[in-house]
Amino acid sequence: MKLHGNKWLTDTVINYFMAMLVSRSAANQQLSSPDSNLLDIWAHNTYFYTMLKLTKDVSKSTKSLTTNGESATIFSKDVVFVPIHQAESHWCMGVLNIKESKINYYDSLGSSESGVFFEKMQLYLRAEFHKTKPGADFADWDTSVEECPQQTNGNDCGVFAMTYAEYISRSFAPFNFGQVCVKMIMCFLVFVF
Repeated sequence: MKLHGNKWLTDTVINYFMAMLVSRSAANQQLSSPDSNLLDIWAHNTYFYTMLKLTKDVSKSTKSLTTNGESATIFSKDVVFVPIHQAESHWCMGVLNIKESKINYYDSLGSSESGVFFEKMQLYLRAEFHKTKPGADFADWDTSVEECPQQTNGNDCGVFAMTYAEYISRSFAPFNFGQVCVKMIMCFLVFVF
């Protein structure tokens, strides 16, 4: 696998990076004195949202969309990440902010998938919550397309999506990166992968 030049990041790279964030979060939670800047997070894999979009009855399908029952614990987390691969050509990051009852959407190109995402996430949250406590609606959760750094080319969306997740996992640290930082971030990814 190569990560250089104008290559797009694959599902494998995004999934691995998100798994690293989840592992870091889990290890932090086990410490006797956890780093308060690191949120307790969960991340779905890159196929989750694509499959959820194709599902007609979310309430009957969430078990098959998740692995090993991880979704049952999402309400104990601060944040749940949902990587979004639009039309298999553009990466965005969805965030279920459990602590603050918000659904956020981060897109480095400002595209229009957010409406469908918000609707599917409300259905998903309702279906997951009904497994243990029927009655919640989630329609009152705030939904927003967040202002975030924008890419200036057609191939760095995956790096932007992963970097949004990194900053958000650090207690929603302010985004202080942009297109000029992408080369440095890519160097880090090449080192890791």
